[in-house]
Amino acid sequence: MLLDPRTRFGCPDCHDQGGYYLGYTLFGIRRYFEIDKDNEPIYFHGLTKSIDNKISDINGELSKFKR
Repeated sequence: MLLDPRTRFGCPDCHDQGGYYLGYTLFGIRRYFEIDKDNEPIYFHGLTKSIDNKISDINGELSKFKR
């Protein structure tokens, strides 16, 4: 994704189906991506599933501390 000129994949949240916003800064260069839940880049199959898993892991950790 680092070399892909696109920043939007699919139509995130166009129909209230949700989506993801990923942003990062590397060596002072800021990149962001908007990703529809079922429209990840073809070269990154399973990206949205990976994001969902990470969010679940974080929520699980937070629930341990009642947050």
